Amino acid sequence: MKKFLILTIAFAFILQGAFLLFADEEGKVTKVYEGDRIKVKIDGKSYKVQLLGVDTPKKKWGSDELTKYVAKAAKKYTIDQIKKKNVTLKADKKAGDKNKSGDLLRYVYIGKTHINAELLKQGYGKVNEDLSFSQKTSFKKYESKAKKDGEGLWGEPKKKVGVFAKLFGNSDEEEDEDIDEDASAPASKATAVKTSSSGEKREYADTGKWVFVTKSGEKYHRKDCGHIANSQDIEKITVEEAKKRGLEPCKTCNPPK
Repeated sequence: MKKFLILTIAFAFILQGAFLLFADEEGKVTKVYEGDRIKVKIDGKSYKVQLLGVDTPKKKWGSDELTKYVAKAAKKYTIDQIKKKNVTLKADKKAGDKNKSGDLLRYVYIGKTHINAELLKQGYGKVNEDLSFSQKTSFKKYESKAKKDGEGLWGEPKKKVGVFAKLFGNSDEEEDEDIDEDASAPASKATAVKTSSSGEKREYADTGKWVFVTKSGEKYHRKDCGHIANSQDIEKITVEEAKKRGLEPCKTCNPPK
């Protein structure tokens, strides 16, 4: 009888552990590495998360223009949707808790919007065929619909490249660093040197937080701020440099302070 009781208690603990392992998690997105890979802070601890079941373009996919542009579009979509926002992470028992790199495997939701599924619907990625997961049938339907409609990766290359070029410029241009807002700033003694358009060299503390300014503007902005969208003279500087110039943060895009 005692042995049966011990086994029952042990089994209960195992079930409880499994329940906790696959319980939904709430957290804040602090960085977007790629369209399908992010960093989330949960209860004060940071985790790298692979969006389960979707694979957005990588360099190894090839060097054609459309692939490069879709990689940028996928990352921008994920940034616009969830960066600095609270999300819900849902695990899948069939897929398991983590991938081979140790990243959490999760479906990511903001409200009722399923980010993994939306990436597929908009043609920003393919279904991960190497992984078993419970929503695979649905994900394949989303991919098939995107192919039929010519979305993202599945569009007519020349036409799609032209559309993306207007949004992103040259596909080979180096992307601005996606600052990890969860990372601590470098020591205040660290300095960097930047040469201005006039040839003047300035030295300033470098926290790694970049903002964007115009030659005649009185404020500093995020890259995608509408106030500088049509400007031909945009400069990328640190927050410290912007403050040294006496510039104020834009109230519309709310850049780092």
